[in-house]
Amino acid sequence: MREIPLDFLLTCSTNSLSEYQLRRLNEAANLKSRALEMIEDAVDREVEARLACWLRMHKDDLVKAFSSIEAPNEAMIRHWLAKHEEEILRMIPAVHPQKSIDLGNGEPRQLAANASAVDRGPSDTNHLG
Repeated sequence: MREIPLDFLLTCSTNSLSEYQLRRLNEAANLKSRALEMIEDAVDREVEARLACWLRMHKDDLVKAFSSIEAPNEAMIRHWLAKHEEEILRMIPAVHPQKSIDLGNGEPRQLAANASAVDRGPSDTNHLG
């Protein structure tokens, strides 16, 4: 924790106190903004990791589903994602309630803020093969 300059605060003018207060409020707001950006980045990385885990567990199903097709087009992938939407959403952590994700139906879904760790799917390292 930073040392508070009590000598200065007790002896400075009202204008100086006001300036000090505004500077500290500005610094606090900047720190909060940077912290929020870091949290959002961490949530994004967690989503990417969980998606990779889910894809790793279902890769064979995906390959089998698309094996009769030379190259899946975007519509087919979006259809498959929409079909498995609930399962995918359960795996995404609900750390940031403002986050939403588009799973192929063109309508972004708000991530559930009340999903438990169990609802979100596996998160331990045993699934990271």
